[in-house]
Amino acid sequence: MGLYDRDYSRYGESGYGGGSGGGFASGIGGSKKSMTTILIVINVALFLLNMLFQPTEKLDDGSLVRVPLLFDWMAVHGDTLTKPWLWWQFLTYGFAHDQTNILHLGMNMVVLFFFGNAVEQRLGRNEYLRFYLVSIFLGGVVWAIHAAVVQAGPNNMVVGASGGVQAITILFAFLYPQATVLLFFAIPVKAWMAAVGFAVMNLLGAMFGQGSNTAYDVHLAGMAFAAIYFTQKVNLGAWLPSRWSGLPRTRRGPKLRVHDPDKQLQKEEAESDRILDKIHREGEASLTRRERKFMEKFSRKKRAQRGD
Repeated sequence: MGLYDRDYSRYGESGYGGGSGGGFASGIGGSKKSMTTILIVINVALFLLNMLFQPTEKLDDGSLVRVPLLFDWMAVHGDTLTKPWLWWQFLTYGFAHDQTNILHLGMNMVVLFFFGNAVEQRLGRNEYLRFYLVSIFLGGVVWAIHAAVVQAGPNNMVVGASGGVQAITILFAFLYPQATVLLFFAIPVKAWMAAVGFAVMNLLGAMFGQGSNTAYDVHLAGMAFAAIYFTQKVNLGAWLPSRWSGLPRTRRGPKLRVHDPDKQLQKEEAESDRILDKIHREGEASLTRRERKFMEKFSRKKRAQRGD
């Protein structure tokens, strides 16, 4: 999937956000660095570090070879699933990239930059990071299960951010289905059409692409998670203790209290989604005075919950 031709950043700057994930815009145009930028910097830094951290090893024939120790340490291997003490590799592999092919890193980061920013503005900084990391984790686990089934040896490995990046692009298509994107940076198509095309390509690759270096199962895992996340209105932050989720801990109210804050929040988020859909269909100028006031109030409430 390539670049999109609509400027969604203004919604983050105006405080509009939220969406089916239950998150909210973090104000990417504000003082905080966007999580997308931070992820890109981390990936590039680790790529350079991997290039530098390759000590030489002497072979039996006397020749010297460079051993990518950090790369091997971060990758998910064919036997990682059977070694619970190495399960942290299900996250670290997503931050390592092929040292012999800079396009592996470059393409992932370009796609993450252009689609990640728009998704981050809808989910909010913290929920966006949770979504990205869970996508990477699930992709690594699916690959490891497949490797165990086909009895791949420990020398087989997978690296790369593709699982997370594919999840981001599919979620973008769910959030902005009518946005025009440049497929392969050249062909203008609707986001939903590009998403369907990529899903079909990866399915075909998984079925008939044996011997390929592309981890189609990782891609498909990320895509499937994005679809479930959107359609089921998942909020990953709600699964964490309050001190980890970035939300204030709520106190238990009186037993006879009638007001249900969770139900009220659901109603407000549903109304926010409706107004955002209207903005994307008809433009911000179509909002009524009541809708504008609601979004301003909802934006302030969400920022207060995050402690911004």
